[in-house]
Amino acid sequence: MLFNRTADYQALQELLAARLWHAADQKTYALMCNILGQQGAATSAWAIAHFPCDDFQKIDRLWVEASDGVFGFSVQKSIWDDICETVHDWSEVNQYRKQVFRARVGWKQPTDETALLGPSVAYEDLCLSKAGQLPNGRATQFFAFQQFCLEKYGESWAGTSATVSEYGFAFDPLMQRSATCLAAPDQAALAADFEQYATQLLHHADPSLRSLSARSLGNLRSDRAVPLLLSAIADPSAPVRRSVVNALGKIGSAAAIPAITAAIDDADWNVRRLAIEAAGTLKGDEAIPALMRAMERALTPDLPRKIAVADTTTQQNILQALRNIGSEAAKNAIAQLNPAP
Repeated sequence: MLFNRTADYQALQELLAARLWHAADQKTYALMCNILGQQGAATSAWAIAHFPCDDFQKIDRLWVEASDGVFGFSVQKSIWDDICETVHDWSEVNQYRKQVFRARVGWKQPTDETALLGPSVAYEDLCLSKAGQLPNGRATQFFAFQQFCLEKYGESWAGTSATVSEYGFAFDPLMQRSATCLAAPDQAALAADFEQYATQLLHHADPSLRSLSARSLGNLRSDRAVPLLLSAIADPSAPVRRSVVNALGKIGSAAAIPAITAAIDDADWNVRRLAIEAAGTLKGDEAIPALMRAMERALTPDLPRKIAVADTTTQQNILQALRNIGSEAAKNAIAQLNPAP
């Protein structure tokens, strides 16, 4: 494929400067088609996977700067990375995580990510305030391209690229291209933004940004971030608590052991899972009683919630955490356990 390396960004810059988000989103789609040298191709998996990195970076930078860090491919990638680290998915193709992503960025209502069957939000009804909501790529040209592919390739195309119809740009290749073209910031860049992350974590109204801030603080792997993260471990949003627990596990400070121990009893399954893993990382005997209580719960079917089988995943995680702790108390705890096979 021959790329158009003389694409004009002026119109997109003007729309973004005027904060005309819908128009800028559609212009982004048209610009990407133009760069690819063909009409209506910017949502194909192949096209996204081969999109020129310098143009990809420029489009992302324009969006991030114009929206003060709310929109952009890199913002979406950070949200996706956070979900992949903190949300367990039993499917082979991340379908549950993709539903969580849709809820997190406001492409789906209600925004409670547990309501997997909630309706999608119409493109024209996007609130245009949630982190990562744009670029979306759901312009008129996209639907024409989708129809073309369905007519040419039939339902087999829809099966292999089902994410296109729900997420605008082809989701999987978009995240892969973001990983290739948008390198993670280095430690110096993260440290320079420490105050911004701290402020967002403690005060921002959007749970997505609080979650991203917790993840960024965890990536610093600095004890300096521990008090901030501990102050947010009881955040009302489960996704934020997941990111906080995950970040504390990455940093590995013993000061986090009491909070991690308490999180083993959190109401959210994924928070509990991450707390169990973090307890093994932090190697604190204080967590052993909580791990034993969690094992008792995991061995018992949850009939009120119509879960008629024991939680073998949690059982395995607890045993691994105890092995990682490795103390005599942990070894004694393993000897006492009789998990279901």
